[in-house]
Amino acid sequence: MLHRGRRSGHRLIAAPREIVRDAFRCLPSVEALVIAESAVVCNAVGLETLKQEFSGPRDWRIARLLETVRRTTASPLEVCARFHLLAAGFRPQEEVLLPGVGRVDFLIDGWLIVEIDGYAFHSGRTEYRKDRQRWNCSTSGGLVTLRVTAEMILHSPVSFIELVHRTCRTWNPLYPRLGPDAAGAGGLGPRTGP
Repeated sequence: MLHRGRRSGHRLIAAPREIVRDAFRCLPSVEALVIAESAVVCNAVGLETLKQEFSGPRDWRIARLLETVRRTTASPLEVCARFHLLAAGFRPQEEVLLPGVGRVDFLIDGWLIVEIDGYAFHSGRTEYRKDRQRWNCSTSGGLVTLRVTAEMILHSPVSFIELVHRTCRTWNPLYPRLGPDAAGAGGLGPRTGP
C-alpha cells in the first residue's frame, strides 16, 4: 500500500503524526506500535498528540495500544516482545535493574527474566562473556532466564509465548495448568512421577 503526502520539489513529505496515523490504520498492530514508539522515543511526535489523534469512540483499540508506549524502550524487538507478552496476559516489568545482574529486558512475576537477544548486540567475545556472567548471577540468585532470539520474536511469536507459558508451568507450581496436557505441547513440564 502506498500513501502519498504533500509533494515538494525533491521528495514526498508527511508529518510524523500522519505517518503514525496511517500506520495504525493500515498495518498490523504490532508493526504500527513499533513505528509509534520509535516516533515518540525520537521526539518526532508527542505521545499526548497521538492519544488525541485516536480519542474517538472507534479508536479504542489503538488508544489501548498507545497506553503501552514507553519513552525509553531500547529496541523495536522489545516493543514486539512486550506487545506479545501483554496480549497473552502477562504483565512484564521492563528494563529492570537487578542487583548483581544488571538491567534485564523483562521481569515477569519477580522471578522470570526474559532477555531478547539480537545478534548484532550479542555477537562479540566481550558481550558473550558479559551475558554468561549475568546469566550465572541471575540463576544462582534463584531467577530463571529465557534468552529469546530476534527471529523467534519476529517470525514465531506464538512459539515465544508458548515458551513463556511452559516455563511458568515448569517452575511455578501455582501457575494455572491450561488445557488437557498440562505439560505443554512439547511434552515438557515438571515431572510428577518416577
